[in-house]
Amino acid sequence: MTDPQPILELSNVHTYYGNIHALKGISCAIRQGEIACLIGANGAGKSTTLMTIFGVERASRGEIRFKGDPIQHLRPEQVAARAAGVPLGHLDFRRFPDSDRHQDAVRSGSFRRSRSLFRSRSSQALSAVRYCPTS
Repeated sequence: MTDPQPILELSNVHTYYGNIHALKGISCAIRQGEIACLIGANGAGKSTTLMTIFGVERASRGEIRFKGDPIQHLRPEQVAARAAGVPLGHLDFRRFPDSDRHQDAVRSGSFRRSRSLFRSRSSQALSAVRYCPTS
C-alpha cells in the first residue's frame, strides 16, 4: 500500500529577511491525520517556517503545497481560506507552578474552542509527547 499524498508539503523552502538567510532548504511532508510540531531553540526558524507556510513571509525558493496545490505565491488570507480548520498554535513548555500540561496549554493560548474539547483532543496528542522538564 502506498502512502497517501501529503496534505502539506514543503520542498527545499528558503526564506530571507533582507540579507539574512532564515530558512535554508526546509523540506517535510505531513499526511492527513498526522500531528506535527516544530521544536527548536530560539532563532531556529520555527515561527519563520509557519509564517512562510501561511504566506506572511515569502519563500524565495522552493515549493509549498497544500492538498497537492502550490500555495507559496498566495496571499495570507488565501492560504487561510484553503486551510480553514487547520489549527495553529504556540505552546510554551515552561511549566506553570501547580499545573498539568493541559492547563499549561490553556494558559498559553494554544486552543480556540471549548476547554472540554481541547482537553479530550490534547490528551491524545500529549500522550505521544515525552515531556522532559528542564528545571
